[in-house]
Amino acid sequence: MTDINFEKMNETMSKMGQSAYNTAKALYDINTNTLEQLFDQHIAITTLGMESTVRQMELMGKAKDYQAFIEGQADIANDFGSKSQGIARNTLDIMNESKEEVTAFIEKTTKEAADNFEMIKAA
Repeated sequence: MTDINFEKMNETMSKMGQSAYNTAKALYDINTNTLEQLFDQHIAITTLGMESTVRQMELMGKAKDYQAFIEGQADIANDFGSKSQGIARNTLDIMNESKEEVTAFIEKTTKEAADNFEMIKAA
């Protein structure tokens, strides 16, 4: 008959459960941080669009002639373009940082899984 060490089996299952919880929490933290940063970028681009619209409305009321209106529109478009490029660069940086975090997470999780497998085999 096989000797079953319930205490050792319970300890192993407990370690595996804690490892699974820690893994899920780490992934949750990475995703939460990334989403918060992306949401900030969303707010920034939305705010930029609203500011641009307000500037265009002000320009319509202040422009003395067609040439002044066209020059004002060009200024607004240039400003919008350069600021939106900055926001896009920030977003790209956030995504690259997130990719690096997820890569490190997967490498760590894979190593832990291999270690747990060895622990289970030894039990």
